[in-house]
Amino acid sequence: MVHRTTFYKHYADKFDLLQQGVHQMYDALVGGEEHLPPSAYSAEHPPTYFVRLFDHAAKYRGFYQAMLCGEGVGRFQKLVKDYIVDAATTKMRQLLAADRRRDVPAAIHAHFVAGAALSLLTWWLENDMPLSPHQMAQYLMSPHGISPSAS
Repeated sequence: MVHRTTFYKHYADKFDLLQQGVHQMYDALVGGEEHLPPSAYSAEHPPTYFVRLFDHAAKYRGFYQAMLCGEGVGRFQKLVKDYIVDAATTKMRQLLAADRRRDVPAAIHAHFVAGAALSLLTWWLENDMPLSPHQMAQYLMSPHGISPSAS
């Protein structure tokens, strides 16, 4: 119900609107997150922002299924992946000392995390969310198939 002129004052096109919406949505998910070093997290205690990602997808399941599952919307998938890459890169730069040697370059690690998160999220939605958001975050922290130890 917005006039075309008003829309184009604020957005270049519908994809610009989608991009800004994705950034606002994920900034809210990650916002206020405590900045702990990577060693503070484990498969048993994944970062809360991973859990919130799956919680958010469960809350807005229909939207995520339409945008990610089946043929989905490639542009949305790329926006989400790019956002996760940017957020992961920023977080790694904040948390890791500049003089600390990394086994994997930060850009490669960020793309690995983003691809894994997006792939797991899609699988979870396509399979009717058989596990809790917390369990999914745990599996996201266990990329090599090593299960978290029993609690």
